[in-house]
Amino acid sequence: MTPKILSVLYQLRNHCKKLGNAYLATIDNLGHHDHWIGGSDYYVEGSWRWLKTGLGIKYFNWGPGQPSGTNLAEKDCIAIRNYNGTYMWSDEDYCHTQ
Repeated sequence: MTPKILSVLYQLRNHCKKLGNAYLATIDNLGHHDHWIGGSDYYVEGSWRWLKTGLGIKYFNWGPGQPSGTNLAEKDCIAIRNYNGTYMWSDEDYCHTQ
């Protein structure tokens, strides 16, 4: 993840706080899949952590073939993607609103 991408994540986090002390979601179980995700493995590839708490992510719902990033320069964000009608997680090289 580049410093620019990390900056975007922190800008999103700060924007949420300005909306009333809100945060990017921390997903702990299957019932929480209707929110944006605030997890990253920026510091240690494959060690996914929540931005809000810094704690390691214990629940995962990766889509087929995910996570697919293999080095520190790529795919450090988590996004929810539609896999043939099932919403599952995908690691992404940048966070966006597609």
